[in-house]
Amino acid sequence: MIIGIFSMKKTTLIIFLAVSLIFSCKEEIGNLSDLKDVKKIFPVTENYWFKYLYLILDKSGKHFEDSNTVILMKVVSTETLLNKKSYVFHIIDTLGQCLFIQKYSIENNKIYIYSNLINDLVSEVESYFSVNLPIKIGSKWLLMADPIKKEWITYLNNIDSDFINPKCRIVGKLWVAGNQGSVKYININDQTIPAKEYILVYQFKGYVKNEKNEIFKTNFAIKLHTWFGLNAGILESFVEPTYVDLHFLSFPYGGYKDKVIKFNIK
Repeated sequence: MIIGIFSMKKTTLIIFLAVSLIFSCKEEIGNLSDLKDVKKIFPVTENYWFKYLYLILDKSGKHFEDSNTVILMKVVSTETLLNKKSYVFHIIDTLGQCLFIQKYSIENNKIYIYSNLINDLVSEVESYFSVNLPIKIGSKWLLMADPIKKEWITYLNNIDSDFINPKCRIVGKLWVAGNQGSVKYININDQTIPAKEYILVYQFKGYVKNEKNEIFKTNFAIKLHTWFGLNAGILESFVEPTYVDLHFLSFPYGGYKDKVIKFNIK
């Protein structure tokens, strides 16, 4: 009986130590409440760089096997843009060529992204359908991450314009909304890092009217998911594949997914 009691106590002690070890390991990677501090989830420095595996997705969400690409994102400079201090990132391929430039700003515990996604999408649609769309909003600072608000509208515009070619009229609402997502743990650099998800949705709802006064619903929604890791930065991002419905045609807009494989913030 004494042996049985000793065995039970020993088992209880082992379980207690195991649970304590698990929680102590979690504490080492940071307090989850720190996810509400944007400087801790996006600790930008002059030596900040991330290496990602970049995947192009088809309309079903599966990645093309030959699309696996390693890209590097690093800070190259800072500048003042539309009254905001911005960090200028170059996204570079394995040959050292700059693929595109991305700008972020941190202000009042919020993260902003300087986005031109709508115009890029419009250009693709114009090329695909051989039309000239009147939806042009220019690059703007968009609120990307707000740890206080659950959701927000960062851009809103009513569209009521004529096509030049073909002769039609487009009417609707264009807006960009953001919201908080979930928290997940990401394994990288032999660490398990808690990461907070933020989602930006670029959306248009309206209709196109042709010369015969026929009305056709027109809409699209592009969702950008970004996971900011504690004491790390952008560990993953994901754009959902979607379709742009225009008139009686549908334009596939492919998504992408990238996941960090190595990073440096010191």
